[in-house]
Amino acid sequence: FDQIQPPIKVAFFDLGGVVFSFNGLKTLAQMVHKPPAEIRDYWISRDNDLCRGVLAPQQFYMDLVSHFGMGDPDLDFLHTWTSEFEAISETRLAMEAVRLRGVSLGIVSNIYPGFFDFAVTMGAVPAYDYAVVVQSCELGIVKPDPEIFNHALRLARVLPEEAVLIDDRAENIEAVERLGWYSLPFPPSRN
Repeated sequence: FDQIQPPIKVAFFDLGGVVFSFNGLKTLAQMVHKPPAEIRDYWISRDNDLCRGVLAPQQFYMDLVSHFGMGDPDLDFLHTWTSEFEAISETRLAMEAVRLRGVSLGIVSNIYPGFFDFAVTMGAVPAYDYAVVVQSCELGIVKPDPEIFNHALRLARVLPEEAVLIDDRAENIEAVERLGWYSLPFPPSRN
């Protein structure tokens, strides 16, 4: 994270896998009392709709319960899912160091409706005054679509060469590099 300093003006962080960790598949499996392997394909088939905001998280959970015939239909999916988020201390320290260097912080994440605010409330995401927060569910666009990154640049009023993305997914890193951004794969030791 030491290379994140001016002329970089905004450091955009992904959330899941970078700012907080969680095991979504394991959590879903526990919710419906099924092995993770049984629900993996179902979750993957619906994840894009959740991230684009076209499927409400609670409706997804109700559909999951119905599909597998197991699980508590009264469970609050948002609270249960986000309660599994754990802040990644290395990232939190890096965010603070970046701020102290005069670089603004931003978020660009594929995330379900309502989850960002609740993750901040629960402490899994630091409650900073972010320059920009781009949530896929609000735009209807998911990473690695270049438009989500261009939207973040427009909101931040910076050029691609003034932005860096910290992300745990290679396809997102590659997408911003094609647009002229700097990138930092997470964890930093990853090639």
